[in-house]
Amino acid sequence: MSESKNTMPAPKWLLYVVAAIMAFMVATVLVKTAGIKNGGSKEYLGTWYASYEDVTCQLDVNKDNTFTLLIIGPDSSNVTSGTWTASDDTLTIVSSDKAKKGVLSLSEDKSTLTGFADGDALVFSRKTPSGATTGSNAS
Repeated sequence: MSESKNTMPAPKWLLYVVAAIMAFMVATVLVKTAGIKNGGSKEYLGTWYASYEDVTCQLDVNKDNTFTLLIIGPDSSNVTSGTWTASDDTLTIVSSDKAKKGVLSLSEDKSTLTGFADGDALVFSRKTPSGATTGSNAS
């Protein structure tokens, strides 16, 4: 008499284990992203400043996943707004019209955000550049 067992054959069992591991990995990524979308990535939130030659930049990163970038030059200023997302140590900002996209890297000590434009680095920090015009004192 043959005994019947309620076990899956080894190959099918192995597929279920691999599928479970993959599902866990995907879920981990989704949970991290969802945490950021819900304001869970507090290290990005707030106001960041950068200065390059005679241009000052002020980046406001808001909890609702929106941002405002104010660029103030000697003769004019420009405001861009849009949405942001974050993954690991990278902040991605996309303008509302989807025409502009920026990728900024968060430093290991979480004190600076660095982006590149035309090969030049633009480093944002929490400190207002000395003598700079910002959104709070622009005329």
